[in-house]
Amino acid sequence: MSEEITLQYESLQQKINALKKSISQIDDNIPTSNTFQTTNIEPFIYDLENFRKSLELLQAYKKVLHHDMDMLEKATATIQQKDAQLSRSYEITWEYRPK
Repeated sequence: MSEEITLQYESLQQKINALKKSISQIDDNIPTSNTFQTTNIEPFIYDLENFRKSLELLQAYKKVLHHDMDMLEKATATIQQKDAQLSRSYEITWEYRPK
């Protein structure tokens, strides 16, 4: 009935770092100060305004994703510390080593 539940911390940290790198590579630095100087066609004007709003949402989403990754890192560290603490309290002398 005894089953081992493990969390491979190194592998998880590598995946978190890869996600952070991917999030950072999302290009949201597109200039939005451009205006249509030679047209007053409303669909184009609305499209530009919607594009600006979309970029603002993308920037906010990136912040949320970065915050999520930070929280995931903190949770992983907390689990790792608690795991070590529990191991010591039960005098377990082995430590999990990934295969």
